[in-house]
Amino acid sequence: MRNIRTGDVRAIMGKPYMLNPNEELYEYKLGDDVENLLNNRQDKTQAITYKCPFNSAVQIFNYKEKTARIVFGPDFVMLNPDETFTVNVLSGGKPKVPGMIKTLHVGLGPDFTSDIIEVETSDHARLQILLAYNWHFRVNKDDEKEAQKIFSIQDFIGDMCTIMAAKIRSSVAGVSFENFHKRFAKLIRASVFGLDENGKVNDEFVITKNNLVITNIDI
Repeated sequence: MRNIRTGDVRAIMGKPYMLNPNEELYEYKLGDDVENLLNNRQDKTQAITYKCPFNSAVQIFNYKEKTARIVFGPDFVMLNPDETFTVNVLSGGKPKVPGMIKTLHVGLGPDFTSDIIEVETSDHARLQILLAYNWHFRVNKDDEKEAQKIFSIQDFIGDMCTIMAAKIRSSVAGVSFENFHKRFAKLIRASVFGLDENGKVNDEFVITKNNLVITNIDI
């Protein structure tokens, strides 16, 4: 409800309440993307809630205090009057197209993402490669600053696929089609994960900005 004298808005939860003479029900309006993802709330004076799924995270932004908090699922989220959800706009399809997916929560994985990229060998053979990346977020839920990294890249899917494609294209461009055809699997994995001192492909590649860990590539 809103105090018509001061303009302050507050929420009453979990108990009956009768409005005072200087109060009125307040319609809490969110952005169109959030409203659509909440399936267009019918009564906008009701508290805004969301069920955060298992093994996922939701970022909630307080636009009055300019702060954010994260809720890890499974949990039942209820917004305060000065809060709204962060909408995650992700790439989708094959090859990846920006802005195809909008969601309020981000899955923490393990999961996989597939993509199609075009590469060119040193002797100018052009190939299309279907790739599937296995990934998960490395999250310390007890460290708020570290947990916030999950949302530091809004389109983490598109960012991951762009980084992977650049690494793979650079590596393929240095070999002939014949050499690529003979050892494409190791070449692609080595281009992403790198090699250890014994020439063995490393187990993972980490995007440090958001702690996204890629653990495998199917080709």
